[in-house]
Amino acid sequence: MGNEDQKWAVIQSEVYSAEDGCASGLCGGFTLFRTKDEALAFVEHVIRDEWTTTITIPGDGDEFHEELLADHKGYQSDESSVKWSDVYYSEEGDEAWCQHGGAIRKIEAVPLKPMGERTWTTT
Repeated sequence: MGNEDQKWAVIQSEVYSAEDGCASGLCGGFTLFRTKDEALAFVEHVIRDEWTTTITIPGDGDEFHEELLADHKGYQSDESSVKWSDVYYSEEGDEAWCQHGGAIRKIEAVPLKPMGERTWTTT
């Protein structure tokens, strides 16, 4: 399969605990796309419009200034370790997660493999 024929999927998962007063559980989604660009645009849409996750970016005179995670590719809340970051958005824009309260959300764009082959996410 050549690159022009490569299909993409965006895989989402969300885990909720009862500590937020909601029912605990796991849900997931799988959305197919014709191109990598379409998949990356969908990842950004989810982070910006569905999660609406904000991060604190110290600014001039306001150390608690908040901005949308979707505007900060490459951000990780733990500067020394992606693994331990509560909030992360890859430089490539293909993967993100956030943990807040009792909710953990993860999204990743992955190339589809041939029928019958497993596609693994990176984390």
